[in-house]
Amino acid sequence: MQNKTSNTMQIAVSRAFLTRDHRLALVWRLLSYLFFFIVVNLLANVVRVVLQNVGVPSVICRLVFTLLYISGILGLTYVYRRSIDRRSWQGIALPPLHKRLLDVTVGVVFGILIVALVFGLEYATGWIHIVGFEEGTSALTILVDSLLLSLAFGVCEEICFRGYIFQNLGEGSPIWMATLVTGLIFCAFHLLEVGFDARGPDTIPLVSYRLSYGL
Repeated sequence: MQNKTSNTMQIAVSRAFLTRDHRLALVWRLLSYLFFFIVVNLLANVVRVVLQNVGVPSVICRLVFTLLYISGILGLTYVYRRSIDRRSWQGIALPPLHKRLLDVTVGVVFGILIVALVFGLEYATGWIHIVGFEEGTSALTILVDSLLLSLAFGVCEEICFRGYIFQNLGEGSPIWMATLVTGLIFCAFHLLEVGFDARGPDTIPLVSYRLSYGL
């Protein structure tokens, strides 16, 4: 009787953590991946802050952060895709850069235009106020720093959400459901990141803004 009960519990635990083909269950794959995603981001930021504290120019610090962040997320995603998912890298639907350079370029241009449009609308409606610039900072420095920041987060979040997470959700769900859940995860991830207050007056605009980017 005890052996039967023990076997039943082992089967229940196994089903909670493993799939039928003995891979880590979907929810645990996604949660652990997002955890290490945050860890990579924190480590890259720690290096950036240390470099700033020793007097390295801010643009160089941002460049180092961008390279560390992108390479770290690429490495993390590759390890998860090959070792945890036990699936091919090609299945993540990220085309080789040299074969789709034009598409990537068009995407980057449209991404910059969309961000500029959103910024313009928020500035026009009074949601954003520019109070000045840091002393000794040139417009070129601000531009380069902004582009590096956009590149780092843009590339890493595309790999994370529309690459790894969307592909995993899409393996067992309809495309529309995978798209919706990916958007909701993206939205929740960024709301938690900025310290979201559900009772605030900007709840609906902020949620809509994040969700639209996630979709």
